[in-house]
Amino acid sequence: MYYFYDNHSLTYTGSQAQPPTFTSPSYSVQVPETTAITVVGVAPSPRPPDGFLTVRCINRFNSSVGMTYAIGQVNGYFPFVLNSTTGSFSVTQDLVYATQPHSYNFSVWCYDNLSPNLSSNASVTISVMEVDKYKPVITPSYLFLTLNETTPLGTVLASTRRDVGALSVYNATDMDVGPQGALHYNLYYSDPRFSGDGTFGTLTVQQPLNVDYIGATTFVNTIITACDPHVCSSDFNIYLTILRQNDHYPMFSQKVYSVTYNDSTPPGQVIPSICTDQDIGVGALQGVVFLNTTPGVFSLNPSTGVLTTNISMDYRRARGYTVVLLCNDTGGLTNTSTVYVTITPPLIFSNAIPSPLLPTSTTQAQQTMIYIVAGIIAVAVLVNTEFKQNESVPNVFTIDANTGVVRVAAHLDHDTVPVYTMTIVAIWSVDPARNSSALLTIYVRAVNKYRPQCMSIFNPTILDTTAVGSTVLQLSCSDASGLSGVMLYSHSTNYGMLGINNDTGAIDLSSPDSISYSVLNFTMHISYRGSPTLNILSSSSSSLSLFTNHQCSYTYKPLSISAIAYNLAL
Repeated sequence: MYYFYDNHSLTYTGSQAQPPTFTSPSYSVQVPETTAITVVGVAPSPRPPDGFLTVRCINRFNSSVGMTYAIGQVNGYFPFVLNSTTGSFSVTQDLVYATQPHSYNFSVWCYDNLSPNLSSNASVTISVMEVDKYKPVITPSYLFLTLNETTPLGTVLASTRRDVGALSVYNATDMDVGPQGALHYNLYYSDPRFSGDGTFGTLTVQQPLNVDYIGATTFVNTIITACDPHVCSSDFNIYLTILRQNDHYPMFSQKVYSVTYNDSTPPGQVIPSICTDQDIGVGALQGVVFLNTTPGVFSLNPSTGVLTTNISMDYRRARGYTVVLLCNDTGGLTNTSTVYVTITPPLIFSNAIPSPLLPTSTTQAQQTMIYIVAGIIAVAVLVNTEFKQNESVPNVFTIDANTGVVRVAAHLDHDTVPVYTMTIVAIWSVDPARNSSALLTIYVRAVNKYRPQCMSIFNPTILDTTAVGSTVLQLSCSDASGLSGVMLYSHSTNYGMLGINNDTGAIDLSSPDSISYSVLNFTMHISYRGSPTLNILSSSSSSLSLFTNHQCSYTYKPLSISAIAYNLAL
């Protein structure tokens, strides 16, 4: 019996036939969408002749039995063909992942070439794989944005999303619609003030855009690229310009300054009331002016706000000053600061007043100023004046009630009163509790007013047998002030024959040759010794002659000399 199927004739040869069997009950394969089309009757290229999938069916009892393959029923677009002899599948039309089915599921049949012929089937799944054929594209290719430095944190500058309130929205597309068209974003920037999101290509302000400092970056270039799994778009440049704003008020280093000066503080005192402004350019510091002040007392540096005093502080003129300063910037913002200056009454004496030393030659007519008590502002008078040696000397000194200048008002004499001690009192009529006092001691320096005087000398005759070293004459000198104990004696004589004791004034023989002369002449000098306290240097000098009386024991011719009285007045 003959059977006809698909233009093939099959012959039935046995009664115990078994259906053929596929080598797999199901087949699955992935086909790139770029797989080449096979023209019927022409060997496929560059694909091997058996195509991208081959199914195989065998007879278990006789492997040499030929098979015929056929595709089961399919619906719709089907771009594949099956070789009925070899079981090989080929592509007959373009595979377009974007517009065609991504997967094809169908059955394949095989028939043995026997009579009667038997058949079997298997399932086949052909999946079309997308190929990355297109490069992502971003439009526009660049973007210019201008920002204020006060732009809030979190502001979205650019994004592909339209629901985030971005300042600018850009588009990124890829004609590959499957996994090969899935985009992510790379953002390239070196400025930490910005951050990027790789999912949607979002650029956001992350840190304050402060540009109020020298060298601040006011122009930023950020690059974004859109990438699919294999390739990235061209660079999308975002050019950011950051504008300076007047976002800071000028500020003084202190809102209130308080300074205190003593009375009589000299001018030139500096009060560092400095004003600064963080803004540069727009809103930069313009200057500082007086909003309230006392004219002429202070000068102001308008660039910095520093105050300087122009006058000496005087408690009698003002107990203090209040100055209000106004600082402006170029954007119209202002700030103020108040300076409080307090002047304290200078009615404070030191623990001890230095003691001046006056020469005794000072007279009432000379009116010498000896000491100025600084800081007397009301009334200063001499009270409780004391004298160590003579308390009966009145009105020796006077003091100016306004200035505290102490002056000599009477004749001074060290020999009479060498030291004066007095108390100076500063009286403040406003508050007597603040009265102050100090002790003033005045020393009167001695001045050489008298010449030394020596007593009269009688019988200056000596024997020629007087031994060397013997005292031949004793000088006794004094001063009108009674300071005979500080005399200094000296002399000049011929050939060193006579000597003198500097402390006592005793004259002695220094050489045996002294007696070979009938008359010995020498000059004496009497003066005060130097004293750290008195510092007196006063001297007097005179000549003295001594006669010798020769004895017979010597070979010299006797000489009779009558007694002559000498009166030495220096």
